[in-house]
Amino acid sequence: MPIPDGYQKRGVKIAHSLGNFHFHRRLGGGGDGCVVRTWMLGSERVKDVLTRDCRDIADAEIAVEEHLAEMAVLIGSLHTEYGW
Repeated sequence: MPIPDGYQKRGVKIAHSLGNFHFHRRLGGGGDGCVVRTWMLGSERVKDVLTRDCRDIADAEIAVEEHLAEMAVLIGSLHTEYGW
């Protein structure tokens, strides 16, 4: 999924060792920004919008932590269910 319309194409990097995340402000400065995670699938980059309701970089960092916590729960469920 590409960066949604109405948001800056070039975002602010959110430093994290567990993924590639960026905060994109809404064009014109009004409203909320969005957080995007970029996944590397083979040699292709795929963008995934995590949320569109971040006011600033601090909100974006919280959204990233919540996303990673949710991913950890899902992966833990897979380990339990399938014995990975």
